[in-house]
Amino acid sequence: DLLEMHIQADLLNKLKPLLNDSRQWQHFSNYIDFVINQHLKILEQSTNTILLYKAQGAVEILNKLKNLDKFVRD
Repeated sequence: DLLEMHIQADLLNKLKPLLNDSRQWQHFSNYIDFVINQHLKILEQSTNTILLYKAQGAVEILNKLKNLDKFVRD
């Protein structure tokens, strides 16, 4: 849908100040890495399949957030 694409582009443009501030982006990226590592520990230690699926999904989304700078600049 054209309206949704416009809304998505607008939202991504609003993130550019964060992405252009290398210090802020590095702090954000470090936090994302910290949370990813927490979920990786769950993946290593859990025997509960529901928790495993949730941790996998969280890691996937967190990696997308971490790579957001590449997506917005393209």
